[in-house]
Amino acid sequence: TAYPYFGQYEMHNPKKLALRFDALFLSDNAAVMLVSDQAAKAYEKKYRQENNPSLKTFYQFLWYYAKDALEQIGWKKGPCIVLKSVHHGDYRGCLLLPMRDAKITY
Repeated sequence: TAYPYFGQYEMHNPKKLALRFDALFLSDNAAVMLVSDQAAKAYEKKYRQENNPSLKTFYQFLWYYAKDALEQIGWKKGPCIVLKSVHHGDYRGCLLLPMRDAKITY
């Protein structure tokens, strides 16, 4: 799935997704989807300001991706690709794989 739907936001939404799916495909603009302190702060800000439960979960994944800490929410990064676009800039996409036996920390 690339865009999980949630009717309400909970910190445990990533764990719920790990129980339902074998993988997630996470993508965003390649210029901002980076592993860095700056990117992590930007995604954390979006995460904290977002009210839509599905988008908030999306930004939660991006925040943990940017701080290279996906294992803290029960996921690990698999292969990544850059998707080339003629009109909308490039997108980075990464396959996320669940760590179903991992101890989740929030």
